[in-house]
Amino acid sequence: MKKFTLFFAMLLALGLTSKAEGLDDLVIEDGIVQISTAEDLRNFALAVNAGNTELNAVLKEDIDFAEFVKIGDTGDHKYAGTFDGQFHCINYSVTVESASFGLFGGVSGTVKNLKVDGSITTGINKVAGIVGECFGGTIENCYSSVDIIGTANLDACYAGICARSSASGV
Repeated sequence: MKKFTLFFAMLLALGLTSKAEGLDDLVIEDGIVQISTAEDLRNFALAVNAGNTELNAVLKEDIDFAEFVKIGDTGDHKYAGTFDGQFHCINYSVTVESASFGLFGGVSGTVKNLKVDGSITTGINKVAGIVGECFGGTIENCYSSVDIIGTANLDACYAGICARSSASGV
């Protein structure tokens, strides 16, 4: 019985640790992640990608996101919170080789009041400046001036705001 209890306790601890990864590095006020620097944005992306997909966040400043990390994906880590850009701009330039790419990979929550600028060079499909794929989420009051340089075949989908949407309010 002791071995089983210890094994169960270890499994529980591992599950809690992976879910909480990255939360220590976030600035949180009143339950909302405050993003003022590129490091804050990177830490937010890492926390979402670790499974904390329902975090709500506000962008407090314009950010040059040189060390780019995509926020969420189209699998188990779709972004499900509310991200309010407060009409600030995130500037990034990247070369990507993964589908469903944007500042946010996959969204089932809300992205609003955000401007993005920069460039994406890619040879794959479903690439956009803000959201790669939207799964029943909402994208509102957003603006993209990201240049997308794509070399994928005729099935490719490139867009400024959202490359692919299913039952959402884009």
